[in-house]
Amino acid sequence: MPPPNFASDTERGGPSPAIFLQPLPSLPTRPMTYSVHALRPIARRSFVGPFNCDITPSKAYVFEPNSQYAELGVPKHGVHLMPPPLSLCLDARGSTGDTRWVRNGCHPNAVLRPIVCGKKKQTVNGGISFVKPDVLPTNNINGKTSATTSDSDEEPDVTFGVFATRDLKAEEEIVLGWEWDDQHIVHELPRLLREGYGSGKYVSIYLF
Repeated sequence: MPPPNFASDTERGGPSPAIFLQPLPSLPTRPMTYSVHALRPIARRSFVGPFNCDITPSKAYVFEPNSQYAELGVPKHGVHLMPPPLSLCLDARGSTGDTRWVRNGCHPNAVLRPIVCGKKKQTVNGGISFVKPDVLPTNNINGKTSATTSDSDEEPDVTFGVFATRDLKAEEEIVLGWEWDDQHIVHELPRLLREGYGSGKYVSIYLF
């Protein structure tokens, strides 16, 4: 059973068998936010949940003034930028799925990966079969993913999901890694710490 303070299936937009939402402290004037936790132990490389989102080219998000990407240097919460060769923006802010609440952190235990699904195909006798991809991302969560189908006329459907990168304990928070821009000053932190700024000295770096 999940802890007592978790969002109901109705509030979450439907049941998610592997995860539950934990409300986070928030000011009365701010909308509710949540963290996402494993309902039960989840094995490494296992599928955690679907990432329902709007998919657009990453450049469209980066150059959209309302995204404030030039100022923040990182996507806003609920948005993820997939690097080349995909170069896609996954925007889950309008989604009702649980995984849109997954937070970013310095010690991630999950990743976003494409899921290639076979497309429905009409059979000779009028039934429906599915074209099965030759490669599935669950076997390659740490590298590039590609897929081909047995019928060149049929293109597979592609969606995205959250996968565990290590074994997760029950009630452990699910965390994705940060996606700082390559030019962001945060990348200077390791060098500053190596040079001794972490030994009794203060480093004033404003991330936002």
